[in-house]
Amino acid sequence: MRRAPAIRFDTVSPPSGESLPRMDVPLWIGLVSPGGPTAPVPVESVEQFERIFGGEVLLGWNPVRKRNEVSWLPRAVRRFFAQGGQRCWVLGIPYTYGDPLTPELWVHEELTSATVADLPALAEAVVTRGGLLRGLHAAFSLTEPSLIALPDLSHGVVRPVAARSNPTPSAATPKEEHTVRETFRPCSSDRLPAPRLRVERLEVPAPGLRLLWTHRTSGANAVEVQEAGEPDFHQPGLLFRGAGHQATVWGSFPALRYFRARSLAGDQASAWSDPVALIPEIPEEHSFEVAPVDAARRTEIQGVQRALLRLCAARGDTVAVLAVPEAVSAGDARSFAEDLGDSNALFVPIGRRGIPPLSSSEQNVLSFGMLVHPWLVERNADGSLVSVPPEAAMVSLIVKRTLARGVWYAPGNEPLTGVIGLEPGLSRADQKVLIASGINVLSNEPKGVVSLTANTLTADEAYRPLVVRRLLALLRRLALERGQRYAFEPLGETLLRTVQHSFEELLGRLFARGAFAGKTPAAAYRVETGPTVNPPTNLDLGRLVVELRVAPALPLTFITLRLEQAGGQGLITEVN
Repeated sequence: MRRAPAIRFDTVSPPSGESLPRMDVPLWIGLVSPGGPTAPVPVESVEQFERIFGGEVLLGWNPVRKRNEVSWLPRAVRRFFAQGGQRCWVLGIPYTYGDPLTPELWVHEELTSATVADLPALAEAVVTRGGLLRGLHAAFSLTEPSLIALPDLSHGVVRPVAARSNPTPSAATPKEEHTVRETFRPCSSDRLPAPRLRVERLEVPAPGLRLLWTHRTSGANAVEVQEAGEPDFHQPGLLFRGAGHQATVWGSFPALRYFRARSLAGDQASAWSDPVALIPEIPEEHSFEVAPVDAARRTEIQGVQRALLRLCAARGDTVAVLAVPEAVSAGDARSFAEDLGDSNALFVPIGRRGIPPLSSSEQNVLSFGMLVHPWLVERNADGSLVSVPPEAAMVSLIVKRTLARGVWYAPGNEPLTGVIGLEPGLSRADQKVLIASGINVLSNEPKGVVSLTANTLTADEAYRPLVVRRLLALLRRLALERGQRYAFEPLGETLLRTVQHSFEELLGRLFARGAFAGKTPAAAYRVETGPTVNPPTNLDLGRLVVELRVAPALPLTFITLRLEQAGGQGLITEVN
């Protein structure tokens, strides 16, 4: 069979244009075992992280939580990739068991007292003479990360164990119940009395528990035993249900757990017995413990956070994700946020130098950081509950929203996965006070734990939304990238028109994707390369200035980024 020739038309989509710089890559800085790499490492999977850095690092025994305190860096990385993260950088801080958690771990001593304006030049000087930037200041050597978090910064005070105490649990005598009986109430309706419960730890032939109970009535024929991480049995788990007088439950119970039992007789159930606490033993090799954060440790944490804020401001394209220390009251959390920007805050000494408070001229630094509170309650692999800092969850949420929609969409009001609760819980009144203080409050809502806001720490309304700072970081990277193309072009009207068209096309594409406010391009952005910013005297000196005015928050309310190109060097500044 012969076929006649035919013509087929295929629809080919036009090229999407150049890709935007990545804004979904964070830098994690945390505690690792000694012997690993001392410089930041790119990581693209949990398996790769574990091959390079291993697992959790033991810090000591937590006498309040009755558990081992370990590093939070591995948990943060696991959460990041579980939430859809694709790539991150990790800087491991070598930590040996028993070492104090001093500020020196987190910073490069020579850069701690520098102002934002001086930091880049001083960091370059260290590298020029062959030095290696340490701690958070190693971020100067990276161009990819746009978020930085220190999940292990909020640990308490590491100190020697003063006295060893390994108490064994014992059952408290159940409280007698006094029932007010109504007239002619049948005796069969009386509630069963609570049983007596005892819990013993087993190590042979395998870790486990032996449950022993005694019914206080001959009518009971079964028992139900529950376990929980708190004495009020919030969200308890069923451990055993059945007949007899004892049972064995296999498994490891390393954290403080509470148990209670009730007798069963047909469809009747007794009151619950008094809780029985299973207190983990302090392992013999433990000679250090991690005590709660005190006033001195709080000051150290704030000092390191200020150093990170200065670093992010000096770079201009990164945001620090910070946390308030664990289990503080709403008033303490508010004071913590206010102290970060207080020019009269305490100086944090480090060697011959130290971290000074933010001066009155450095208040714009606060727009490069966000503070999150309270902490998250999650479940470990063994079923025990643990309270963890919220930076990892917030970073993962920001990255998830960035990958899905772009940096100009806020990460708020989206449930955090794997979170059971919050510690401490906050009332609605407390939440309002903390939000007014610049804290991003996590709240337990019907659809899950969500962030009620997504703001930076600054009081400047123009820069307070996180999406504004993130969008400006993206524009900074784009401007530097495009500016390099014109570094050695002949300076004249042709170049000015080319630059004007190039940036208008770029901002137009972002406007079409929803990056700016305003119904029209004129209300959303402007590009200025004319004589207002490039007078003839500047052109004669070989200096080219491009002003990008964008409205990321409100129409006709512009924030200006100025790109200056001179002698092959590019400089970007923000102009209010």
